[in-house]
Amino acid sequence: MIKFNGNITEKDYTDYLKTHLIYSTSVPKMMVGTILIWPIMEIIDLISAGKTHVGALVLTFIVISLISAGIIGFLYYLFFKFSTPKTIKGLREGDLFDEKEYIFNTEEIIITSMRSKSTFSWDSIRRIRDKNDSYYLYLNRSEAIIVPKRYFNDDGMEQFKNMISNIEMVK
Repeated sequence: MIKFNGNITEKDYTDYLKTHLIYSTSVPKMMVGTILIWPIMEIIDLISAGKTHVGALVLTFIVISLISAGIIGFLYYLFFKFSTPKTIKGLREGDLFDEKEYIFNTEEIIITSMRSKSTFSWDSIRRIRDKNDSYYLYLNRSEAIIVPKRYFNDDGMEQFKNMISNIEMVK
């Protein structure tokens, strides 16, 4: 059994949002699709206009890909920059940022705060992401238990790694 107290910070939650947006949504697929489709359409236009010089086609593809990647990246940055503060402001009223007691044992995860108590069986964990500062234990595509690594001492970290390595996740 592993037991500790801690609280999720705004940075922890922001890092989770970034990770979630990158790995668990269709945003990266849309970005790649847009970056590839626009140049391909332009190349088809050049070919249909009779301009089939290979160098011109490759250069067109590269330039348009870079431009579209820059535009999409900038829009992605703006979306994240302006939507995250509003999300965090709304969550301050809940207990996300309150101090919690975490208990991990071989059968379940128990998270208790001043306002609530949640119990999750390990069977309910669909995916585990190990990032630089936290573990994300996904319950479904849009919800995860955020477990900052700063909660663990060296021995606790090893215990936790062993515990999650023995978990069979349902896909």
